[in-house]
Amino acid sequence: WRYSVALLSGIFAKEGIASTLSILFPSGLTINLAQRFALVIFVFAYTPCLSALASLKSKLGFVKTLKLAVYQLIVGLLASYATYFLFNL
Repeated sequence: WRYSVALLSGIFAKEGIASTLSILFPSGLTINLAQRFALVIFVFAYTPCLSALASLKSKLGFVKTLKLAVYQLIVGLLASYATYFLFNL
């Protein structure tokens, strides 16, 4: 649940993910190298922050912005899964 909360805070601002993780894990993260890289890839690839989405909405419209956000979420998930499995080969 802690990673989910941190990723949800990233919707408001990507830099909030690191601070939320540091608050939720005061003794540090206990994840292996494959999990670390998969998390980083997901954070870089998933839906941008709300300010970027608002800017896109004004330029593209609501429907295209929603499609783009869902597309980026799917790409982020697939890229993080691929990264995790490649590191575990």
